Amino acid sequence: MTMISKALCPVLVMHGTEDQVVPIAHGKQLHELAGGRAVTPLWIEGAGHDDLYTFQSYARRLKRFINYELAGASLS
Repeated sequence: MTMISKALCPVLVMHGTEDQVVPIAHGKQLHELAGGRAVTPLWIEGAGHDDLYTFQSYARRLKRFINYELAGASLS
């Protein structure tokens, strides 16, 4: 948690609302701590800890992040 504020690139947080291993509050805190580097997060309704990839919203959000938010980022 302490290192996220040092990120020099865009930060995307995706988390399942039904995660029983890592509470969603942890993902929300990471998003907040990323500050200005954070992009719009994805909270996947009904997803658990290890099944995010099975949701269409996961692939859509990841593609948008890679193709637009990450590709157009300044790393300085």
